[in-house]
Amino acid sequence: MATTAATSSTSNAAADAKTAAAAKRASAQKIITSLSAGSGVDVAALAQGLVDAERAPQENVINTKITKNEARVSGYSAVKFMLSNVKDALTALKDANSFNTSKVSSSNTSALGVTAATGAGVGSHAVSITTLASAQRDISTGFTDGSTSLNSGSSFTMDLTIGSDTAVTVSVAAGYDTPQGLVNAINAADLSVTARLVDTGSATTPYKVVLSGATGTDESFTMSTVPTSVLTTLSFTETAAADAVLTVDGVNYTRSSNSVTDVLDGVTLDLLATTSSDVSVSLARDTSQVVSKIDALVTAYNEANSLFTEVGNPKSSLDIYGATLVGDTTVRMVRTQLREALLGESSTPGTNVTAAWQMGLSVDKAGVMTLDKTKLVTALEDNFDDVVTTFTANQNNRSATSPPYSSSSGYSSDTSSLNGGAAFTVTLTSTDGTSHGFPVTAANATPQGVVDAINATSLGYTAQLVQETSGTTPYKIVILGSIGGSGYTLEATDADGDAVSDLTFSSSGSGIAGDALRKITTWLATTSPLTTQSVTAESQNAKYADALAALQTRMDELLARYTKQFSAMESLVGSINSQKTSLKSTFDGMMSMYTND
Repeated sequence: MATTAATSSTSNAAADAKTAAAAKRASAQKIITSLSAGSGVDVAALAQGLVDAERAPQENVINTKITKNEARVSGYSAVKFMLSNVKDALTALKDANSFNTSKVSSSNTSALGVTAATGAGVGSHAVSITTLASAQRDISTGFTDGSTSLNSGSSFTMDLTIGSDTAVTVSVAAGYDTPQGLVNAINAADLSVTARLVDTGSATTPYKVVLSGATGTDESFTMSTVPTSVLTTLSFTETAAADAVLTVDGVNYTRSSNSVTDVLDGVTLDLLATTSSDVSVSLARDTSQVVSKIDALVTAYNEANSLFTEVGNPKSSLDIYGATLVGDTTVRMVRTQLREALLGESSTPGTNVTAAWQMGLSVDKAGVMTLDKTKLVTALEDNFDDVVTTFTANQNNRSATSPPYSSSSGYSSDTSSLNGGAAFTVTLTSTDGTSHGFPVTAANATPQGVVDAINATSLGYTAQLVQETSGTTPYKIVILGSIGGSGYTLEATDADGDAVSDLTFSSSGSGIAGDALRKITTWLATTSPLTTQSVTAESQNAKYADALAALQTRMDELLARYTKQFSAMESLVGSINSQKTSLKSTFDGMMSMYTND
């Protein structure tokens, strides 16, 4: 391709040179013809023609280079855009929780609503509701209107005590000692108790003050006024607050709200009514969303692969982006590595499922990826845990730029003794040169203690204690970096600076989605060839623009010089022609004397 481009460039240059030479010969012939005819020369047109002939070949060479670079920039932008789409599809599949979606059902939806978040476990549960949570409500006696005086026009105060909190004093100013004034003062205090003035429609005393608290007995409130006569005048009738009481799988729970989120992991129970018998709650795995996410990945991959073909095809008919990166080795590398990342063996294989082809993903000879949904559904039904491990390494929220680090060996429990029960420090060294120490006290020298020490900071790193499904030492410590953050290494040392023998760390794979995501993130970085080559092309074009400006300056100077020279020539020719006419007239007169004409 490089030879072809060079030959084409040489041919164009030769053609431009011939055109320029022909233009100069035509201009010279015009001068000779004009002089022979003794007529005036169009100096401006002649000078402009010569300048244009001089400028055209040089300008065409520079503009060709600019056009080629602009095409490269467009091509790189299109490649990065398509990679971003693949990245988005992989992001939806990189976490184990992305696969843990559930379909939920309640046998009595009028009494119990159920919603499941990502990560909710599957299974069946029995729920009965004994009492619903309710709020305390105090309703005053009726008044003829909202401006009835409660303290003969004088100010008063009301102390509200909510639960075990300190009393809050609400002041009502003189002249505002009315039901409406009290409502306004309470609401202005911004408490969990709110006030309303309602019109009951009664013929004589329709206006009542209604005070409402939050649900649950902990939100009960009491009140007193100074003077006490105000409270007597209001004469509130109280409905007490109550807690929700429910039983889930034989265990009794009391909660202050009818929205219960902490009884079943990832499940929200919305209590709507009491029940006389158990409500059956079922959470079944919903694989349809996983199938849709993997199908979206296939679509994104095929669109990217199609673009890779078009930008590298010299005969492409694709508008704007076609044939913009012919022979580009970076695009070929990206294309190859992306296919290998998605279809190669997973860095965290399962037992029965170890690669994407076992889940129905394949690529034909044309490079088009297809998904056998029946095969994928079968893999999800028969080997769900393997699929999750192969895709995600059973991790959540891991970095897109560096792999997670995990303890190299497992532990029998989360409280296994580390470093002989002595204090030690876990040091994290980032690739940007910074280091962070996480001290672990002797009392907390356990796997869980390491996790707690790291999570106690706000440095952008997250520790998890992962329990594998088999083996005698299933517990491992996993440390995750921030999305887009720097890579890092980990080391545990004791008080003397020696390595802790039973706590070492090594980088671990991130599964198909995580590993591919990390590759794409690297390709989209500002230091990647896709970006630097585009920046280089734009930088070259800036120089070419300067070259065009310099060329224009030279051509302007050349035009001025040609115009000056040809104007002088025109003046000289005009003078000579004038002398010729004068001499001819003189000679004609002399001849007429001799011939008696």
